[in-house]
Amino acid sequence: APVVTVSSRTEADDGTENHVCRVDGFYPKEIDASWRRDGEVWLQDNFHGSVAPNADGTYHYWLSIRIDPQERDRYRCHVEHDGLQEPVAMKERPSQGPPRQPWGVCEARGFPHPGLPSWQLKAPNAKAETVSVLPLPGQVTVGIHSFLLLQGTDQSYKRGTK
Repeated sequence: APVVTVSSRTEADDGTENHVCRVDGFYPKEIDASWRRDGEVWLQDNFHGSVAPNADGTYHYWLSIRIDPQERDRYRCHVEHDGLQEPVAMKERPSQGPPRQPWGVCEARGFPHPGLPSWQLKAPNAKAETVSVLPLPGQVTVGIHSFLLLQGTDQSYKRGTK
């Protein structure tokens, strides 16, 4: 069955929150996932990846939304899949451990050569999570998307391809 997780971070420039919904470990590939506000599909300020394969033959997908933190209780990540007995509507759950402070989000796209981007992180105790890495379909490689969430402070990163 799909595993659904929702995380968020505050944007420093305007105080809005970016919520990321990850759906992982599902098969078959077909899935219906959307952000809902007060139970209705909400398309404003939405971003999403494409369904991509995992090494074990299952798939993963992500979608994000930018919202006013005062309205966060109105939003849910809604997921429907054959592996679920009923649809899942999930919002961010408070962390049980110390708060995680995301440092930045990096996106790489439009590489002219085949290959998958890889990220190198240089910082003590730095943690990185690749949210989505996928080649775009087609006979010609037209681009690659890779998102990296960085957490901690004083981090530097270097992008490469492999």
